[in-house]
Amino acid sequence: LLGWNLFSYTVSAGTFGLQESSQLIKKIYFPKSIIPLSKVLIALVELTFSFLLLIPLMIYFGQTPSWNMVFLPFVILFNVLCALLIVFWISTLAYKKRDLLHLVPFMLYFGIWFSPVFFSKAILPQHYSYLLDLNPMANVIEAWRWSLFSYGTFNWMWIVNFLIVSILLLLGMFLYNKTEDKFSDVG
Repeated sequence: LLGWNLFSYTVSAGTFGLQESSQLIKKIYFPKSIIPLSKVLIALVELTFSFLLLIPLMIYFGQTPSWNMVFLPFVILFNVLCALLIVFWISTLAYKKRDLLHLVPFMLYFGIWFSPVFFSKAILPQHYSYLLDLNPMANVIEAWRWSLFSYGTFNWMWIVNFLIVSILLLLGMFLYNKTEDKFSDVG
């Protein structure tokens, strides 16, 4: 749930960040990519407090940290990259088509059920488990479980998804920065 909350807050706050900052955008020039990146910092602070609340729960339920926890920063990075990918693409497309912003809450509400947040990938039949490998957030959630609780095994598909998400994020950031001068028309 920590990973999904980080993703959900970043996507929700990041996509609406341009609309919320429209008056500031009209008055001064600054790199507009600061807006979604600032939302990531807020989400990381929230994650830190949530993680601090998780530690006593882990102790109470007898969960001992494993060596996999050293990979947690990479899992958090993967989580943030997935969120920023959505933020930059939707923000790039929504500066003209603002109706697209109305889909974001529905995407997040339904997305939690297409990612194994409340269930394990193991409950799916083996011949359907590849469908979850196509969902980067499903891989992020499984990586959270693996790094925190040593649940499951390391999946090489996580690295493939990380590379795909990174490439799409760079393309989204390029398009975002390319249309940045048109963002002053929002609002």
